Amino acid sequence: MLEQKLQDIAKSISNPQSMPADAHMIREDFLKFYPKEKWQSMTLEEFAIGSGKQTACWWLEFNMQALGSIRGGSAQKFQIYLAKNGEYVYDMDYFDSAQAAWETMRREIVEMLDLAGQSKYEELDRENQILYRANAFRMKLLFIYYPDRFLPIYSINHLYHFLKFFEVPSSKWEKKSVVSANRALWEFKNENPLFKDWDPIVFMQMIYEHFPPTRGYWKIAPGPKASIWDECIENEYIAIGWDEVGDLSNYSSLADLKKKVQMLFYRDSPQMAGRKARELWNFYNLKPGDRVLANDGQTRIVGIGTVAEKGYQFREDLIHEYKHTVAVNWDKDFKPREIASQKDWFSSTVKSLSDRLFMELTSDKPVISNFTPQEESFFSRMEQLLDQKGQIILYGPPGTGKTYLARKYIDWAQEKENLGLLEDTRKFKARRENVELVTFHPSFNYEDFMEGFKPSESEKGQITFKLEQGIFRVLCNRAEADPKRPYFLIIDELNRGNVAKIFGELLTVIEKDKRGVPVRLPQSKEWFSISSNVYIIATMNTADRSIKLLDAALKRRFAFIEVLPDAGLLDVPVENTNITLADIMNGLNLKLREVVGRDKQIGHAYFMRNDAPITTINDLKLIYRYEIIPLIQEYCYDEYQQLADIIGADFIDTDLEEIIEDIFEGSDDNFTLALISRFSAQR
Repeated sequence: MLEQKLQDIAKSISNPQSMPADAHMIREDFLKFYPKEKWQSMTLEEFAIGSGKQTACWWLEFNMQALGSIRGGSAQKFQIYLAKNGEYVYDMDYFDSAQAAWETMRREIVEMLDLAGQSKYEELDRENQILYRANAFRMKLLFIYYPDRFLPIYSINHLYHFLKFFEVPSSKWEKKSVVSANRALWEFKNENPLFKDWDPIVFMQMIYEHFPPTRGYWKIAPGPKASIWDECIENEYIAIGWDEVGDLSNYSSLADLKKKVQMLFYRDSPQMAGRKARELWNFYNLKPGDRVLANDGQTRIVGIGTVAEKGYQFREDLIHEYKHTVAVNWDKDFKPREIASQKDWFSSTVKSLSDRLFMELTSDKPVISNFTPQEESFFSRMEQLLDQKGQIILYGPPGTGKTYLARKYIDWAQEKENLGLLEDTRKFKARRENVELVTFHPSFNYEDFMEGFKPSESEKGQITFKLEQGIFRVLCNRAEADPKRPYFLIIDELNRGNVAKIFGELLTVIEKDKRGVPVRLPQSKEWFSISSNVYIIATMNTADRSIKLLDAALKRRFAFIEVLPDAGLLDVPVENTNITLADIMNGLNLKLREVVGRDKQIGHAYFMRNDAPITTINDLKLIYRYEIIPLIQEYCYDEYQQLADIIGADFIDTDLEEIIEDIFEGSDDNFTLALISRFSAQR
């Protein structure tokens, strides 16, 4: 089936042998400014991004989309950059100054280009001081100067995705760096009769469009009441307004764009300015292969399509006021349809959708989900960040269901596969084999996690020490033997362990661009690497430790998602009262934020059992007395007046400094009246 699809795609593309004109032109312009010889004398100021000037790095990230994108993420991808405070950022562990770091990097760039010119590809993957860590940057440079030897695909994770998808033998690229992976895909292209003569840009555009590594789903309004839809479908783009901000490629960050949007449109509303700036930024960052739904209001879809590689353009030539455009290949056979009202579309021009909702709204087949729209949105965000970073941390106050959400995410991903929403390269199958749960604690160590010598009794009854593999290494071994299925490690209570000691040298190779890179383990002396199909979901209770206190190296390697108390799950009346569980939680948290901070709020899970809110006064009594009060008592350090202010004056004898037990042991009326007295004013 794949071969037939490739043949059909090949037939549909005209003139695939020639580099697109816009790509050819921008490459020629770059080479005029930066011929190969220029790198030998290039200054740090000419190289580094961040000054607002059109430096070499600025060109590579913002002015050469037609040659493949390295846009997004942070300027750290270049290893040296100019921060907003006017100081250069570089690896201070290795270099005494930014100039010293640049001189090393410049020498390595010159050497890299020379080796590529001599076709010494294996030597390009050897580890050097600084350039080896700049995968996307060095790969884009190699393609620009040698477009007949490399492909314009710069993410090692995207390369791994395509290599797996096209079943290129893993011996050619696994556990190797970005250059070997790129060359392996280049060889696949040139050995395939369908694509042998194709220009590499055209080939790249084709595989991103039809076999994307990750795919976003978006609803975008082509003007009020789809007023410019006819122009959009005729010219194969989607367009939005806010022309006054100008070309979005001129903004180096979302923060810069927000300042402009606020100045032009929302001087008195920074929140609205931030929201609209995010919509514009999301539009600018649409990726090839993303799916787009064009809507007419809240109840009608006029078209669906796929973002093309040409991507974003600010079209000064257009006479109407919708000059921000993104190229889209519209599905010609889709017919406009009425849909159930989507109320949250009312004030959004650009809005992210879950893949399941997109399918539900656009497919003729019914889609039945076991998850709420809020869960769908949350899990979609988790999926995107896991694909991008490889590991995430769910953090928040106690009782917000972080571990529950980590487990439920796996169920959601399993259901996606059952509905046919996953690519062929991702298979979940037997869940027990590809998910492990571990809880960090003060005595958990590297030996438990990776490998170590453990006491063992010999046949003669003597105690010896035997080298045993830890939970993470065992999981990684299974993942390596089963590369088409994702494997998950759920780490509960991450911050209760000494993360730096537990991970050891693995803290480097868990990074997505280091996946497959081998390291030698200190005890077994064996080579070990983490394959790209391993994902880590960790949870962290901010009542124990704020994320502000986490090690900077750890922060760089994980994406963070905050999980806050959700009052919407507790809109249930308390028996024989005029208040709800949500009133109680909100009332407690209002005071807790004032007294001890937002990190020490009470989560909704305290008021739930078996995924549903509690329903009886007796259950609420037990939870309030033996779970909630002891937690808040600890926060207050036994200051009973403060405790009374938070949980209610009727529950505390401030003179004796003790909890009034009779209120929990006597009639239900005493307890409910105390609750009403404390929380009815919250309504």
